Amino acid sequence: LDGLRFLAAMHIIVFHTVHIEGLRLVSWGSTSTSFFFVLSGFVLTYAYTGADGGLRVRARDLWWRRFARLYPLAVLTQ
Repeated sequence: LDGLRFLAAMHIIVFHTVHIEGLRLVSWGSTSTSFFFVLSGFVLTYAYTGADGGLRVRARDLWWRRFARLYPLAVLTQ
């Protein structure tokens, strides 16, 4: 699944950086974005929920991990 997420992310990057008229694959950027978000939600759910449907970790730890992973990238790209 990570490979598919990588390909979708690369397609999104190409969509935002390469502007070639008539290149149909590049124009499907919104489809790749939706696919990336749906797949990411599935991966997060699979990683953090147990067989009973509850969280494997405390909610506080889950949010801290998400913040620690995403915030530095948000600061770096601003």
